[in-house]
Amino acid sequence: MEWHWLDVRSWEWISVFIILVVGLLLFFWASVWPRSNDAEWASRMQIIGNLGGGILSAGVISLALLAIQSSLQVTQNETTWRDSLASATSLAGFNPGRHSVRELTLTDKDLHDALLERKDLTGTYMNGSNLRGARLGWAILEHANLQGADLSTADLSHADLAGADLRSANLANATIWSVTSLKKAKVNAQTCWPRDTFRARKKLMADVEGFDAAGRRNGDVKGVEFPTCAKH
Repeated sequence: MEWHWLDVRSWEWISVFIILVVGLLLFFWASVWPRSNDAEWASRMQIIGNLGGGILSAGVISLALLAIQSSLQVTQNETTWRDSLASATSLAGFNPGRHSVRELTLTDKDLHDALLERKDLTGTYMNGSNLRGARLGWAILEHANLQGADLSTADLSHADLAGADLRSANLANATIWSVTSLKKAKVNAQTCWPRDTFRARKKLMADVEGFDAAGRRNGDVKGVEFPTCAKH
């Protein structure tokens, strides 16, 4: 009978579990078995107890080594995945699945229609990228670099953009009405906001940090609204 539904790593974990169970049973058997005045019997129980203890110790060591190997494999897989993204130009419909996207570099990528809802994108570099139609609802974009990014039709519902770099970003028709924070988000005169943003989200916009063309802070700079802003 061939068990194709379990891979090699799964069998390794099962084997270690069996070793632990066998060692525990032998040790427990020797510990709780009624005492006897028979020296030979007592010696046998002591041998069984020592054997169980040895097997149990070996199982614990094997478990620790297997956990370390698994951790290293996960790290290696994550590195390989990130390297593959770095070499790709088009990532339309990008879905990271269970991979971490914190501080990921996705500069100048085609990420239109990316599926990034509820993802932690803290510190991620997406400057210059095409994020039209990207689904970023409930995403954490704190300190993300979105400078020059095209977010013109992105869904940013309930997203956290605190500290994000939005200088020269195009949010012309993005869904931003329920954005939770823009505290210290960086903007400049080229940051393009949806129509009526300054009036409807006056309190939220008060938290952004404006920068002039020379890169100096300027509280009067907030960007411009669509359709006044130039199209990207």
